Amino acid sequence: MSRPVLFVIDDDPEVVRALHDDLNRRFGKDFRVIGESSAAAGLATLRELPAGHEPVALSGCPARSSSNAATS
Repeated sequence: MSRPVLFVIDDDPEVVRALHDDLNRRFGKDFRVIGESSAAAGLATLRELPAGHEPVALSGCPARSSSNAATS
């Protein structure tokens, strides 16, 4: 049986890399850790996973923009 997937997505590749590395160190024995830095790449990667055979946990960071910062 395959390992469940921890899926990280953020528009900043450095954030994705850091989260991927941290999660992989901590949970890599029990989970397959995947990271993408765009919604399109994330959807493509999710579509490549065997349909319905791998549980997936998604971790995303909210979009950062000047309009969001003004209302936060």
